[in-house]
Formats: sequence, C-alpha cells, structure tokens
Amino acid sequence: MYSQEKIQQAIETILSELGKWQLSASTIQDYRFHYQELLSYISEANITEIKGETILNFLKIRFGIEVSDFYVKGLDHRSNRRLRPLALLNSYIETDSFNPACRQESPPFACPDGFLESYEGFLEYLMNKGLKPSTLRTNRKTVERLINISPMTGLGQRI
Repeated sequence: MYSQEKIQQAIETILSELGKWQLSASTIQDYRFHYQELLSYISEANITEIKGETILNFLKIRFGIEVSDFYVKGLDHRSNRRLRPLALLNSYIETDSFNPACRQESPPFACPDGFLESYEGFLEYLMNKGLKPSTLRTNRKTVERLINISPMTGLGQRI
C-alpha cells in the first residue's frame, strides 16, 4: 500500500520524466489531468492507503472503465488514454523506476496455489539441462502463459 505523499512524489517524478522524454505539452497535460483526478478522488473518498486496486476502482467509478489489471488489451482509444497514465503511475510506485512501456509488458507472474512446487521443479530441471538463457526464458514464459490461461479454458480441472 502507498501513502498519498508517495503518490504525489511519484506523480511529480513522472511528469518531470515525461518532459525529459520530450513528449508533447498536450500529452503531459493529459497525464497531469488524470493524476489530479486521481488525487481528487483519493481526497474526496478519504482514502489514506492506496494500492493498485484503488487506482482500478478509481477508473471504474470516475470513468466507467472496468478492468481487472493494468495490462488489459483491446480497449477503445478513450479508455486506453485514461488507463495509460495510471498504469505508469502504478508501475513507478511498485518498481521505483520509470518505464513508459509498462503496458506493453506482461503482468508480473504469480504462480497459483498448488502449482508452485512443480513449477519450481520444472525450472530447476530446465536449468540442469544446460539450456541457453534465452531458451530458459522462452520455456518459462510459455509455462507461465499456460498456467495463467488454464482456469479460463478449463484445463487442469479434475473430471
């Protein structure tokens, strides 16, 4: 969870970095608007500790955008323009680094309960085979995607 002061500091840093990246004044103004709206929402709702879900809730309440995470694809242009600054803010707060491409990446992988031991065992097996780092990364990403989509497709459910 983040304090309102940490959010304010992060916003100031992001706006400064956007200027260094030489983004247009209107783009920076868009980001500033969304950040001011978020701060206003936090203040009005008397929220003292902010987390990623707080920002997603803000999107739902203020703009009617219902998303489960910051990495969702296929949004219309207007929704995407509203999500992008807030995703960057959330990414900056979580990682303490400025990454303007944060929405182009996959969300951090969290292994579901019960899979962790076999997942770690699989990774260890691959490492012991002496595979190249790029091959290990590709195999790890493939397994993570499979685990992530399994509940949606019904894979792994007992019959």
